Amino acid sequence: MLLRFAAATDVGQERDHNEDSYVVDPKLRLFMVADGMGGHAAGEVASQIATTSVKDYLRRNVEVLAKFASSENEPRDVLNLLRESIEHACQMIHDHQVAHPETKGMGTTASTLLIAGPKESPTAFLAHVGDSRIYLFRGGRTHQLTEDHSVQNELIRMGKVTRDSFDESPYSEFRSSVTRALGAHSKVLVDTLKVSLEAGDHFLLCSDGLYSYLEKEKLSPLLQTTNNENVPDELIAIANDSGGHDNITCVSVIVGTRDDDQAQDVIEIVKKSLLGHSLSSSETWKLLGISQVRRLTTGQQLYAGDSSADAAYLILDGTVMVNSENETLELTTDHWVGAGSFFDQTTRDGNAVCTSDTAILEVPCNRFLEVADDAPRLAARVFWAIGHSLHSRSGN
Repeated sequence: MLLRFAAATDVGQERDHNEDSYVVDPKLRLFMVADGMGGHAAGEVASQIATTSVKDYLRRNVEVLAKFASSENEPRDVLNLLRESIEHACQMIHDHQVAHPETKGMGTTASTLLIAGPKESPTAFLAHVGDSRIYLFRGGRTHQLTEDHSVQNELIRMGKVTRDSFDESPYSEFRSSVTRALGAHSKVLVDTLKVSLEAGDHFLLCSDGLYSYLEKEKLSPLLQTTNNENVPDELIAIANDSGGHDNITCVSVIVGTRDDDQAQDVIEIVKKSLLGHSLSSSETWKLLGISQVRRLTTGQQLYAGDSSADAAYLILDGTVMVNSENETLELTTDHWVGAGSFFDQTTRDGNAVCTSDTAILEVPCNRFLEVADDAPRLAARVFWAIGHSLHSRSGN
């Protein structure tokens, strides 16, 4: 798929120097935004170390990407490599502080997009630390793929305060405080995500100097374009016109051409489910990264009794008849079928057949259990949804 990209950075209206850095590397298909912090130019040093270190680390290990492109490596190998590049950058920044005590306290965010795989069917891999963001415009809507590692976001998630009331709360002085950053310690926890690409996907990587003025709903009209040459400059102009309190950096990446209706349908049908309602945007995308939405017709078999129990299925729409030695049940929307596969991946003890046209989310068990190690909250939400499904069956 053809990649079209553009990037820009600006000091803003209130700062006297720019501590943001970014990467646009067409050969590696690597894109990154780093928002430095620390003052006295230390933030600028931290963000530059991060961007340079990540790029160099991936170049030294480019054979991992080459093997993935030729199907010799798995997606997890690329995710591990990208995570390691961020961890290496964190160590480099920490070591710099040890060697240069005057830079003590510096750090940086890191939001990274790597496109890897065959050129005709590549995959997007994300690694993220801090409160910069990566958005994806797909199917007419903008989705935030990353979670802010900030005090503000953590307080909102805990229900201590709402986003609208934060500025009037006792916590307002912590608006700019991050809970994770490269360089704060020698090690850092890195969020990773794999996204199956669709033609027309438009990624936006940006520092908080932009999204402080533009919520994702306001971004959609600006990202709904097939020509992104001027997108970063237009977004920076809006942020500056709105106050420009911080440095502003944007990297825009468009993949091929789009089919809005089909793309949006998959996202929305998952979000409408009971499980989808409980997930954050980034958790939804992480789940979709390892799963697939399948559409089956009336009478089509979901699985046979002697088949391998290697996946579980969430009914998004429609009905499925499950026949086993112990029971016969017709299950509907929000029920799980074959969820025992998460715990016992031997063979099925019955069969499942669609009794109407049905949409299901197929979740491969091994892939899910791998993701669960890095995303325990997502795993807990899935198991809660399974428990709710089982409880409602017993109630019937």
